[in-house]
Amino acid sequence: LSSHVAYASAADVLLTPLKSFMARKHEPTSLKMTHKVTNTHNNNADTGVRIQGVTTVRIGTDQHLVVLGTDGVRIFDGKTATRLEFSMPTPKDNDLFAARTRPSEKYADRGAYCSCACSARSDDGRTQVVIGTSAGALLIVSVDGTRFSHANTIVAGEAHAEAVSSLASDAVAAAAGDPRREVASCSVDGEVVVWSPRSYHHYEALWRLPNKSSPCASVGVRG
Repeated sequence: LSSHVAYASAADVLLTPLKSFMARKHEPTSLKMTHKVTNTHNNNADTGVRIQGVTTVRIGTDQHLVVLGTDGVRIFDGKTATRLEFSMPTPKDNDLFAARTRPSEKYADRGAYCSCACSARSDDGRTQVVIGTSAGALLIVSVDGTRFSHANTIVAGEAHAEAVSSLASDAVAAAAGDPRREVASCSVDGEVVVWSPRSYHHYEALWRLPNKSSPCASVGVRG
């Protein structure tokens, strides 16, 4: 991924070599993420899956590609970014969410979706991928070598009351073995939370900023 550019439309993710992209001679490779489902009442309506974003997370020395959308989250390998290594359905299809969380009525027209992701390292030395959802919850995916597995869910209300809009961690510090491994999250209702990853099954909320005056679009963490 260090030599490629990944970019997303509402329906697919495309990869192209960086040199070709800069030279405007790129022939992108499609990851064939979704397909259109025709609505029988409106032939022009697209009821297929929609991609919300694409990002990378650092796992060891590799950058893995993370695709987030209305069908959940998918993580691709860090070498070619074409081999699927982990997938998890969107919260509305996940039993962990069914009884405990609901997307806010304010944003219900968007449906359920995964919105953002970052990598983290807990006090026990394990690596995780943290994923934010439209329900205001955080999904914690544990990484053991090349094996990804859903380990924990910080449900809505405990994480955020509204859709999570951004996640960040200090990946540079974590890679260098720095003990400061906080993760920050923010939501569309303006709240910012700083988390301390004690282990993959225990994230402690260290600090909350309830900013109700305006939405919070992005957060960053640096030492």
